Amino acid sequence: MMNNNTKSLAGLMLGGAMMIVAAISPAMAQDSNTKESTSKQTRIVTSGRDPFRKYEPPKVVVKKLAGQASIPSIQERINLY
Repeated sequence: MMNNNTKSLAGLMLGGAMMIVAAISPAMAQDSNTKESTSKQTRIVTSGRDPFRKYEPPKVVVKKLAGQASIPSIQERINLY
């Protein structure tokens, strides 16, 4: 069985190891991205709509597929039977 001293020592060592790993990993990630982000300062906006114009809903476009068959009339359906 483990006594209280061994449990507290194991918890202390585990907590210390987690703190060391947490302190190292963000520092490594920050070093590689700082050069790329500072060189880019232009912002590209591709909204496609002027915010000062009255709203116009998009035009409805009916898409027709090349291989699509038209719906037969009721009489044609009856004749098929």
